[in-house]
Amino acid sequence: MKELITALVTENGIFTTEEAQSQSYALSNELVEITVVNTPETQEAATKVAVAGQAFVKDVEASRKAVKAPVLELAKRIDTLADELSAPVKGEMVRVGALVAKFQQAEAERVKREREDREKKERAAMEAARLAAQKEREAAAAMNDEASLAKAVAAEEEAKRKEKEMYATLTAPAPAAIKAKGSATRTVLKFEVTDIHALYAANRALVKLEPNTAAIKAICVAGQEIPGLKVWEEQATSFRA
Repeated sequence: MKELITALVTENGIFTTEEAQSQSYALSNELVEITVVNTPETQEAATKVAVAGQAFVKDVEASRKAVKAPVLELAKRIDTLADELSAPVKGEMVRVGALVAKFQQAEAERVKREREDREKKERAAMEAARLAAQKEREAAAAMNDEASLAKAVAAEEEAKRKEKEMYATLTAPAPAAIKAKGSATRTVLKFEVTDIHALYAANRALVKLEPNTAAIKAICVAGQEIPGLKVWEEQATSFRA
């Protein structure tokens, strides 16, 4: 790999403080000891520990964001530099790729025409060889004097010549598109949706449907009867530090 972009990172240590480790250990142990909540007193105690835990989690998240911010900024700068280097090259690659694809399309059409022409020549050569062999047999059957002998010899030579021409045609290299080394051209399916409703009506498998979670929570109520949708409520507890 060629080193085209460099980054000088002077800080190379990532660690947590002893206070954070102690606090994490203490809170996790207190939470582990809560196994039953069945009275107002145990609920109060459990909530108190969970609130402390929520405060700790918020502090960790805030610290994470603060520490990570300069790293993210550095990553953005690296991405920007890479994009600035690549953008002009990528743009020209798209243009050149279109030119190569156009040539390959022309090559494919040329190969198709040449193959069709080759098939016609093959059929013509086989037919010519067949007719020459037939004339050779007819001349041999009618051979009864010097003139007919000469005719039979000429027919035999013509039949051999036509047979050679046929084999030459059949064994000639097949037409092939000329491709440059390092390039690969393939047929890519492209599409444009002109009417999503018509497409869905024609073939549902071609359209992806997803529930609108925000709209469901804003509009629907528990127990409401809506075709294709079941709505109910559950208790969920959260803690505020």
